[in-house]
Amino acid sequence: MIQYKLYRYIKELIPAGLFFFIFFTGCEDPSSSNSVDAPVPTLEQSSLGGKEGEVQSYFFNFNKDINSKFLYYPNTSKISTPSTMDPLKDTLNLRTFSDYLFSISRADFISEATRLPFDETENWDINGDGIYSQDIIRDLNKIVEIKWDKTTAPITHYYWSDDGNGKYKPKSATQSEQVKISDTLIYNQFESFGTTYDSLIFKSVIDSNVTSVSELTFVDLDEFSKKVVEIPTGEKVVINDTIYYEERYLEETSLLKLKSADCNDDGQISSKEERVDSAGECIDSVYLEDGTGGFCDRGNGKFDDSEVYMDINEDNVCNVGVYENAWKDGAEPFQDRNCNNKYDQAESRVSSANECIDSVYLEDDTGGFCDRGNGIWDEEEWPDLSHDLTNIVFLNIDLNGSYMDTLRSNWEQNEPFFKITSRLDNLIIDYQDINNPDPVPLENVYFEVADSSGNTIINIPNSIIIKAGTLTGWNFIETTSLISARQAMAIKSETFEEIEKYETTYSNVVIEQAESYCSNSNYKTEEECNIAEYEWIPVGDGEEYFIMKSRWSANDTILYDYHAFRDRMNGDVVKLFHPYYFKHYGYIADNIWFDNDVYEEVFLYTKGGYLRDGERVSHDTLITTPTGDYNVRTEYEIDSDTISVPYTLWEMVNGQVVCKDNNTPVDHFTECPEAKVDQLIDDCFKITRTRTLTLIANGVEYGQKNTEWLAKDLGIVKSLYEIRWSEAIWDQGEKWTSIGKWELMDSKQSDLGRLFVDRISRIKPSDLEYIDRFDREPYMRNPLFGLHRLQLQNINNLDR
Repeated sequence: MIQYKLYRYIKELIPAGLFFFIFFTGCEDPSSSNSVDAPVPTLEQSSLGGKEGEVQSYFFNFNKDINSKFLYYPNTSKISTPSTMDPLKDTLNLRTFSDYLFSISRADFISEATRLPFDETENWDINGDGIYSQDIIRDLNKIVEIKWDKTTAPITHYYWSDDGNGKYKPKSATQSEQVKISDTLIYNQFESFGTTYDSLIFKSVIDSNVTSVSELTFVDLDEFSKKVVEIPTGEKVVINDTIYYEERYLEETSLLKLKSADCNDDGQISSKEERVDSAGECIDSVYLEDGTGGFCDRGNGKFDDSEVYMDINEDNVCNVGVYENAWKDGAEPFQDRNCNNKYDQAESRVSSANECIDSVYLEDDTGGFCDRGNGIWDEEEWPDLSHDLTNIVFLNIDLNGSYMDTLRSNWEQNEPFFKITSRLDNLIIDYQDINNPDPVPLENVYFEVADSSGNTIINIPNSIIIKAGTLTGWNFIETTSLISARQAMAIKSETFEEIEKYETTYSNVVIEQAESYCSNSNYKTEEECNIAEYEWIPVGDGEEYFIMKSRWSANDTILYDYHAFRDRMNGDVVKLFHPYYFKHYGYIADNIWFDNDVYEEVFLYTKGGYLRDGERVSHDTLITTPTGDYNVRTEYEIDSDTISVPYTLWEMVNGQVVCKDNNTPVDHFTECPEAKVDQLIDDCFKITRTRTLTLIANGVEYGQKNTEWLAKDLGIVKSLYEIRWSEAIWDQGEKWTSIGKWELMDSKQSDLGRLFVDRISRIKPSDLEYIDRFDREPYMRNPLFGLHRLQLQNINNLDR
């Protein structure tokens, strides 16, 4: 496949001439890769045993002027309901221009790629910025300022989440409460490298930094483009900038991670309970048995209130009061003070020892009570081992306040000690007031923000009052180790290169380029093509394109397309076209990407210039584009056929439809009878082109099918355009939707155009808008398949 590459730049108008064209050979196609043509068995066969016809007799002979009128169905609705068609308005004209050619000639313009110093102070403001610069600007310093920011959502509090696996979870600030800290990273070349650079300005017809001078090139002298090339020395420097911000977190020793290890709540480090054989060996304790044997279950010698719980459902009952490694399935959490993993009510107030079961009768200032153990055998509460083996910390209380300590040798009697846990399911109980303690289970543990005496906002972690057991009673201690804050930092790092110089080149705008190519697209270079014994086809040396124009109206607007064809030496007819691709994820017209590059594709495959019934061609190509990688599957089929069209069935006479069968006028062409044998076109080839684009990333397919009927001496008599997207998995087969159709109504031909060679005008695309024969309508790049233009609105209306 031959490719024409289009480059677009900033449009800057200067006084100059018109198009001129430059040609050089060779250059690999950078926009596609791994292009592999599938085997083409029918083209290799000398005969297919069926009908054959010279292509110029069935397509258009460009030595003649042809002016054909078609009944034009612009959408699916019109195709499905022919009765809505108006043969006076719903028409399309197709014309050829035998006395005009798009002409491309070879010339040696290497000198046009020579760059010359350009000084705007000569009173030529080429870029229209009002500044007249010299060709060299010296001692420039590159300073780059990059604004950046760090947005944080600080933790406002921890809340109890009863979601089937209850625990405290962090809640971050809302969007309106987020903190955004901004800064600027600044790079200064002189400060970093001690150097400056020069800026050089050039002008040329072709900028070799942008355009290969080894390719056929269309250049517009009416427009200039600007290309800036930065030339580094190779030295690099890394510039860092740091933003500091507050980060809130839980310390390892936060009360949210701690559970009491003082299982009898007596402020002492109790030894393990004694293993015995009988109740007589238990003094001030109760004999119990477990799976290992008997033991003396000790109480703590003082009256214990009910363990505090969170009454989530407000029924005044601790529901499912057993801890099984997590508060599961809506179990209400409680503060397990005696390490037995179950909820304990207050000890019983009684009058005598006879009322105490599995407990010991004791008396205090209030009266008698049953002193219970925790009902399980207890290990030593705090073995004299290193912290990493016990994972126990204690609240070290001194004159300057309290803090969590890990060194057992620092511990003093009545200082509470805790086991560090991995889960945040330790229910926090706040006793509110040391002098009047009233336990409140905290559903939310806040990080408080308070105003200081001045205008500065300061952060104060909330304090709570905890209950700690002593040998004879209870201590209530204030602590603040809940949610902590620390300074964190975010670093932005950028790498800069030392600049030796900048080169700015003003050159003419490149319109299109064409490359020479191999007849087998597997081979990219002329050398590879020749070694493989294929034909290397050069572009240039009198390369000329025949011009065809289709013109129609839609919504009171005139639309048109130019079509450029040429005959290859092997008899094939090729056409210039602009491809288009859909973007991820597909299916939407707004996601169609148009390729401004121009490509040349085979429009009609022949065998030595002859169309053959049964011809089959197919190939796959991998295309790499800015929107993704696509597999392009192309299939081409030729079959002989018999067809009827308006040209054979009816005609317009003074604005009236007249059926050719009986010369009877009717109100609408659909009333004409079906074609008889003598009204059928039987010398006809049906050409079917199918192209399927598959986006490799997600496998979505977009299919296009163009079926054209070519009749001898008439050219195109009917053309149908269909499209499809990937079908749903429940669909059977491919679902094609017809979105455009042409049917020949009338055709006129003239042999005068090429009779006189001196009448042939070789023009450039830019000339079209100045020529009356072309209605002074300029050349435009539109996405076409065959002769049909893609109508975006039809894509979104597919029944998928």
